[in-house]
Amino acid sequence: MIALRLAREWVAQGRRVTLLCGTFDGPLRSAVPRGVHTERLEPEIPRTPLSRLRLRRALSAAIARLRPDVVFLPGNFHHVLAGAVRDLPRRPKVVAKISNPLAPSAIPALRALLARAFRWAARDVDWFAAMSTGLADDVRALTGRGEVSVIFDPNIDTIINLPDARKVPGTGPLHLLAAGRLVEQKDFGLAVRIVAELAKHRDVRLTIAGDGPDAPRLARLARRLGVADRIALPGRLASIGPALDHADLLLITSRYEGGPAVAVEALERGVPVVATDCSHFLRDLLADGDCGAIVASRDPAVIAKAMLEWIDRQDRRPFSPAVVTEPFGTAFAARRYLDLFDRLAGEGGCARSISRSTPPRTGSESARRTRPLLRHRVRNYRPS
Repeated sequence: MIALRLAREWVAQGRRVTLLCGTFDGPLRSAVPRGVHTERLEPEIPRTPLSRLRLRRALSAAIARLRPDVVFLPGNFHHVLAGAVRDLPRRPKVVAKISNPLAPSAIPALRALLARAFRWAARDVDWFAAMSTGLADDVRALTGRGEVSVIFDPNIDTIINLPDARKVPGTGPLHLLAAGRLVEQKDFGLAVRIVAELAKHRDVRLTIAGDGPDAPRLARLARRLGVADRIALPGRLASIGPALDHADLLLITSRYEGGPAVAVEALERGVPVVATDCSHFLRDLLADGDCGAIVASRDPAVIAKAMLEWIDRQDRRPFSPAVVTEPFGTAFAARRYLDLFDRLAGEGGCARSISRSTPPRTGSESARRTRPLLRHRVRNYRPS
């Protein structure tokens, strides 16, 4: 969906955007924005675990025919498609988004293997667009390359212009919200344990919005810890907005995350975030300590203590939701991508001629306007 939001903005800026699909049989077909061209590969390539390898072979002919200036690969699992441009006489630039950690394993041998696989898959990528500074650092460390920009994912479409964030109550009931699929990765059991620790010190309530296989286990854990009356499990909500409007803090207890969009949505509505250290993205998002805190420990008592200390900080000030979330909005991200695309399309020669230490110039510095190729994987820019 984020790729389609960006495509909409690029079209609004006068660029020709082509969405190249293996098949039109998908749930987002009706969400393709007006003005975005869609093309289907012939024969169709339905999505399967190995479909990207087939797509790579089929993409070369399509790219040669469409003649895009830039091919955009919107996530880690699409990097292998970069090889489709290798032997083309007119080679477009390839920009690959880094959407998740590249080699997350703690096992050195497995991490080395994953790093080697990434370097192979992305060897034809001209520039990387990382969702966070941490992911950008990973790319540089794993590849030795410097062709990396940080462009935050546009987790919110239209930024709400709210007044400064409300203060977390100092003595009244504390209302916490957690949201996501009820699965092991999110570790909502830790959230329940944190409530049990907080309840020793103050009145606290937690709503866990979402559905999934862990729901019965969470309910049993709440009963066992004596906090069942403090925990609400309403299931999946049609919109997280109303729940955020009634929350004092968003609590994220995940073991690992790429870029949790709900954290941006919370800040957009003036709700601070307290999170485990589960995502590079959160370190960027919560760089301003007034917006919340990241706790390195996964001990519920330590997290509860850190949360209370953050709430009681005398120097904490309300933050401006619009200012904090602007870099995570669609319009801002779309402009950053266009600046990068224009810069690359204006470069002569092959990708390796780009200076590894020179950041992309802004669009105003580039004389060329690009035509992107979105591969729902590819985006195709062409000047209007």
